Amino acid sequence: MEAVRADSTNAQQLQIECQRLHKQTIKEVLEFNSSVAPCPSCLKAKQPPHFFSRPTCLSLLARHLEAKIYCKRCQKEVDVLDVVPPQVFLSYNWGHDNSTQKMVRQVKQKIEDTTSLQCWLDVEGGINPGEDHMQRMEHGVSRCELFVMFVSDKYVKSANCRREYRRACETGKYIIPVFVPVLFAKEKDSDKKESESGWTGDTAKDWWKSIAGVAGPGADEDVQVDWNRLASFSDPLELKATRHKDGSVEVSDLNQLVAAVQARVYRGSFVFHGETQEGNSFLGMLHRQRELIDSMLARIDKLQTMLRKNEDSLEG
Repeated sequence: MEAVRADSTNAQQLQIECQRLHKQTIKEVLEFNSSVAPCPSCLKAKQPPHFFSRPTCLSLLARHLEAKIYCKRCQKEVDVLDVVPPQVFLSYNWGHDNSTQKMVRQVKQKIEDTTSLQCWLDVEGGINPGEDHMQRMEHGVSRCELFVMFVSDKYVKSANCRREYRRACETGKYIIPVFVPVLFAKEKDSDKKESESGWTGDTAKDWWKSIAGVAGPGADEDVQVDWNRLASFSDPLELKATRHKDGSVEVSDLNQLVAAVQARVYRGSFVFHGETQEGNSFLGMLHRQRELIDSMLARIDKLQTMLRKNEDSLEG
């Protein structure tokens, strides 16, 4: 579809036209896409698709990650994950008294309330390294567009969390690291090491180099990972939270994290990890062009911000 004309100063009223000359405003297209989702089986068969209700699919997905839904048009059961795959995978360790999970739940709610994005959040106790959990993790990381990693001492020591991070690297996902705040005083630690629910390692430049020291010498025996790949991504964000006497946790100031998630998903999810691979001229070329592409995307972001400001001033 290509833009043909602007009916007003509001960008969402810009009309777009398909190859069959059907015209709709951008606002109408966005509203349609947020309420329904096409059947992937119909699309694969190259036939006009049946459209499922997105709220219905998300409700099914919330109850069971392997849920299926029946398509009346192609008369097949399809995986709900194929219909509405969550774009954002939230990777975290539960933390003492589920403190980190309480924070990440709020992050998920904020992202989904503020944007049209859906998040993958394991709330079923994925601490158990069973086959079912590993399959769900493989599905979630492989199908997401963005991997948000909530870094804590317990995270880098956890075999399951390390597996999730390794899978994100293997599948070329863009990673946003987020430091989990320390909500428990180290001097009051019991044998459960409550303070390790937050990140006590380095937070300055090259912070990932301190992970090995925090994780300890035995961590790599179970799941080997390359933390140096985190050098490819932006500086980590810091989560701000307060723990109340009743055990509840309140997160504040999530706007920066939500903006980073939204901006990255719309830019594209796939990245090449690590250094330029010698002997592969194509990958080398892509790495050399990365800074130029990022610069162009940054200029586009600035232009979009200017357009939004102009629209607000005109509407005011």
